[in-house]
Amino acid sequence: MTSMSEDRLFVPLNKKWYDLFKAGKKLWEIRAVSPRFNHKTVYTGRAVELRRGYTVKGALWGRIIDVAEMRDIYHLPKQILAEALPIDKSEKALWNEINSYNTKYDNFIAFKVKLFLSLESLKASHLIPVSGGFALSSSERQHVANSVEQNRELLQELAEH
Repeated sequence: MTSMSEDRLFVPLNKKWYDLFKAGKKLWEIRAVSPRFNHKTVYTGRAVELRRGYTVKGALWGRIIDVAEMRDIYHLPKQILAEALPIDKSEKALWNEINSYNTKYDNFIAFKVKLFLSLESLKASHLIPVSGGFALSSSERQHVANSVEQNRELLQELAEH
């Protein structure tokens, strides 16, 4: 039996990218093709856990809804590039990091993540089948519930500002 946390794609992010995903401004993640990130591990429908580094608190759960592969980050269509790198041109240090990353690797995979705002929407996505298929252990259910509650609190904070 496979649980969602065992089958999910774990994606650690730095603070900047994590905060942009959390705020709903970043929709795509770009990674160099590697044993962890490739066409066999990154596919439409797969569960994703986005974290700020390796901290458990504040994990964002979602599902991959689109995938693109390319040799150069800048070969992505403009719309995808804007949703993957939603940063101002004035952030020169960050753009320098992106350019360095782009020249360091030969191939890239980009994937669009749909984040879940409630446990109900997570269940409705069929990532947690309610009958048949697999089930989550009580600790996994608690972990997902905690993440969902943190996401709900964040959305409420954003709505108030």
